[in-house]
Amino acid sequence: MTEELETQAADASAASSVDMGRQLTAAREKLGLSVADIARHLKLGTRQVEALEAEDYDQLPGPTFVRGFIRNYAKLLQIDAGPLLAVYQQRSPQTLAPLSVAPSKAVSFSDTRSPGWGKYRFAVIGLALLAALLAGFYHYFPGVLARLQMQNRLSRVVAHSLPPVPKPAPPAAKKLLPVVRKAPPAPVVLSSPPPASAAKFPPSAAAPPAAAVAGPSALSTPIKSSVAPSASPAAAHGVAGSGPDHIDLKFSADSWVDVRDGGGAVIFSQLNHAGGRQDVYGQAPFQVVVGNAGTVKLLYNGRPVDLAPYTKIDVAHLTLK
Repeated sequence: MTEELETQAADASAASSVDMGRQLTAAREKLGLSVADIARHLKLGTRQVEALEAEDYDQLPGPTFVRGFIRNYAKLLQIDAGPLLAVYQQRSPQTLAPLSVAPSKAVSFSDTRSPGWGKYRFAVIGLALLAALLAGFYHYFPGVLARLQMQNRLSRVVAHSLPPVPKPAPPAAKKLLPVVRKAPPAPVVLSSPPPASAAKFPPSAAAPPAAAVAGPSALSTPIKSSVAPSASPAAAHGVAGSGPDHIDLKFSADSWVDVRDGGGAVIFSQLNHAGGRQDVYGQAPFQVVVGNAGTVKLLYNGRPVDLAPYTKIDVAHLTLK
């Protein structure tokens, strides 16, 4: 036991002669590491590493942290941390002074309850609730009041910004028209027709009635009307424009078509009815708009054109070149 103590004392005395900061610096430089590398590996600041190598313990935290820094630094440099900790223990300026604690006085507790607490208990609870309500009122009321004032200001601004509403004009007084009484119509006097014997007809003018001349077969013959029957509504076939290029349109339902030439002039634009046909001539290119495109067949210079690729929402927009 005595030999172990003498060995530890010898190690401590040998370690005290070693400069801890210089030993750490020499070991770091031997491995080719910089202060920034050590700080990054140990999760420390560069100033803390520099203070540890300079043995400036005032720039470092308490002794417990410094001991940990020394152990981790020595482990990183692959050197023994024991001698370095012994040197730090001897040169550390901080010492722990024993704490003096004054003896505590014995405090006696009474098991009896105060007789007056039961009387004032509800009053204290009521005062606490009232204080809480007042605190909430003073906390929330200013915000509510500010919102109400802002709404009032906004309503005034909106009222001033709106134009005044004109008052309706009073209804005009109705004019009473004078009542004009019409005189009763004069009686109509009919003159008696001349006697039948007075009418003289030339012999050639007198002709027997057709019924007396014609036989019974004449009555059975149907009477032909002189009014020609109206023609059945044939399909309308129109021609519009002039030019070398030809557009042929056939309609199976009502459709609106608009055709413009290369200069933007309207050649043809109208509503076409079901069963109709329209020929449009002009100079290409043509800008064509076809409504209800699914019911229209279009030929351009004798070649059919499919309107489906150009149709959106039943309206086709295409250019014919």
